[in-house]
Amino acid sequence: MKIAVITPYYKEPIEFLQKCHESVVNQNVAADHFLIADEHPNNDLSELNIKHVCLPHALFYNGNTPRGLGGALAIAEG
Repeated sequence: MKIAVITPYYKEPIEFLQKCHESVVNQNVAADHFLIADEHPNNDLSELNIKHVCLPHALFYNGNTPRGLGGALAIAEG
């Protein structure tokens, strides 16, 4: 069984996002880490071994859209 961790974010500082990723990496099981940007991607994340998606600006997004998309991507990748 593969494990995925979904981290939606909106304008969080890079230090916070790095700490989230370190938490995933330091687990006892391997996991794919999906970071889903809600309109404001942090380009400093390119150094990390993550799957990074940025949602473009849209009026219909709410906090659940990045979570749902991340879950769907994780399922699609097995």
